[in-house]
Amino acid sequence: MMKKLTSLTICLVCLLALPMATAQTPDPPAAAKAAMDAGLQHLKDARWQQANQSFDLVLMFAQDYAPAHFGKLCAALQVTEATIRDDWKVAIADHPLFKSAIGHADPAYKRLLEGYAAKVNERIAAERANIPADAHKPGDSLELTINGIKYTFRRIPAGWFMMGSPADEQNRNNNESQRQVTLSKGFWMLETEVTQGMWMSVMGNNPSSNKGLNLPVTDVSWNDCQE
Repeated sequence: MMKKLTSLTICLVCLLALPMATAQTPDPPAAAKAAMDAGLQHLKDARWQQANQSFDLVLMFAQDYAPAHFGKLCAALQVTEATIRDDWKVAIADHPLFKSAIGHADPAYKRLLEGYAAKVNERIAAERANIPADAHKPGDSLELTINGIKYTFRRIPAGWFMMGSPADEQNRNNNESQRQVTLSKGFWMLETEVTQGMWMSVMGNNPSSNKGLNLPVTDVSWNDCQE
């Protein structure tokens, strides 16, 4: 199994590098400093919305304070130290909030952020290079027949994609986030929803209220699907 690679190492800055950067960056006003401390604590406690509100308050007093911009990025991505190490993979340098943090950073903090971004990009590239070749082409079809009903599958190749809502999407909620999903190997996916005919070919019954062999099966529970 391919080893998980953490591509949000950069966001350890929320818990580690942000305090360092705060020491390198001129202090904001006292009220903003208190809000910054509260935001960092909210990040640590996984209170994403409260963290985002705290960093917004910081920026009301000090709109060019780069650590607050980056704190908002960490809140938007819903980052904790554990998930950074184990799960997250994001091309962080392309994120608009990261660009905002870079744009407002003093030289020392900018070098720190750019260094993290470079490490993230290296690990993403290494992970993609390790995705194995697939003997099948994307979209190749595979047909099976079960009790006279044909099932058509399509090949989904190994690779990666971004799942979720980007930070600049209109009308998104504060608790939405985006992450990179990596498929370490290809697989076959049914071309359509499970039809009533398919369900009957395996289960021998049709629980759907609106009947039709080519219509999606309905009125089934999770437990039904385990049988």
